[in-house]
Amino acid sequence: VVLLDVGEGSNDKYFVGFNERQVTVASLVDGAYSLHGALVAGESTTLTNWRDSGLDLMVMVHELNTDESPSYADVEITFGSQPESSIVASPTGAPTKATTTKPTAKCGNSICDADETPGTCKSDCIAKKFYTRPKPDAKADGQMFTIDATASSGNGIRISSFDAVSQRGGKNECRVYTRPGDYAGYEEDADAWELLLDTKVELEKMYPTSLGLLDPAVSIPAGAKQSFYVWCKEGIMYTQGEKGAEGVSYGSDDSLVIHQGVVTKQLFEKVTGTGKFCAGISYYASASDVPKEDKASRKSKHA
Repeated sequence: VVLLDVGEGSNDKYFVGFNERQVTVASLVDGAYSLHGALVAGESTTLTNWRDSGLDLMVMVHELNTDESPSYADVEITFGSQPESSIVASPTGAPTKATTTKPTAKCGNSICDADETPGTCKSDCIAKKFYTRPKPDAKADGQMFTIDATASSGNGIRISSFDAVSQRGGKNECRVYTRPGDYAGYEEDADAWELLLDTKVELEKMYPTSLGLLDPAVSIPAGAKQSFYVWCKEGIMYTQGEKGAEGVSYGSDDSLVIHQGVVTKQLFEKVTGTGKFCAGISYYASASDVPKEDKASRKSKHA
């Protein structure tokens, strides 16, 4: 665990930790605990106006390596526009290991091309994370919902991963599917969906846990709609939707809008009602589409 310096005279604490599945960024402010990010490789989170400086502090995860003993995470912390430090957070204090990435031929054009990620070309691809934040109050095996890329997203966005919240925690078999446009009429048609992720993951109890990177990341052009289906065998938490509000938006930022969807009791079977996906969504945006004062993630707006 790394403790971030918040300045003299403050009792607030900010932590960057590594639990072998993800890097967590959390704070303890006025006795209240808050989670700011649960990140896997290629993801980042931003603490805005760090220490009232007018500048942001970004935590970027370049690599998670559990094949070596002890395991480690390669994390870059950037204050303002320059790297503050490059660290490795490990439960057992592994030595620092530098990460180098080979830029693509198009790297430097401020557009996050299909073969680029923040790890291969951070000047073009900005890693952002959006938390939907409604409080989970129900459980289902699967959740279907749509995400729009806003017209202001310019070159569009690429969805790279989802978090999920488990009621009991423990090992879970999870899958993520997608299809272009709306899901209506395809709720029980598995052939109409593309499987992006099929994994077994250790989910923490009532805590957002990354399901892992999607392969491939899903491109959504500006102004377009994409459907997603997140399913876990042992179930995941969601927020019950309002009656008659399927398709109504309930969260957004500068680049995306998420809409209320439906929940299923089994894989592609038995739609039981409407619901709000209530965890994190990680995506890449082109540097040319991100305001200069925000090169990672701006404060989200929620309805």
